[in-house]
Amino acid sequence: MKKHRKRVDRLQDASSEALEHIADNMKERIYATITLLAVIAGLWQTAEHHTTQGIIGSIIGTATALWLATLIAARMSHRAIHQRSMTPRGYRRLLFTSSGLFTPAIVPILFVILSTWNGRLGVIAVYSFFYGR
Repeated sequence: MKKHRKRVDRLQDASSEALEHIADNMKERIYATITLLAVIAGLWQTAEHHTTQGIIGSIIGTATALWLATLIAARMSHRAIHQRSMTPRGYRRLLFTSSGLFTPAIVPILFVILSTWNGRLGVIAVYSFFYGR
């Protein structure tokens, strides 16, 4: 409980600009989570047609495509509104904000990697990861 209180205190002491950066980063994480859930549901429906490498590639590819789309959209919208390129500070903020897109991909990738060790370590199989027991 003390750790949670320290985080809350740090957030209350943060500037409104820092809070806006954090909120933007969290927004991107939520957006990526919803998108990755849709991709994983699609993979689950057709699990027998995928390899482990294909599943990992699909998850990483989806996160990367979302990240690139976010970067391009932010640059285009900034230029359209401000009639100039982003500043280095704007790029740093954009990179921090969009970095949240990769976080939701970590856990599914770890589960898929662990599932490949089924015979050696007795961890769940890819099939059971997607279909349950």
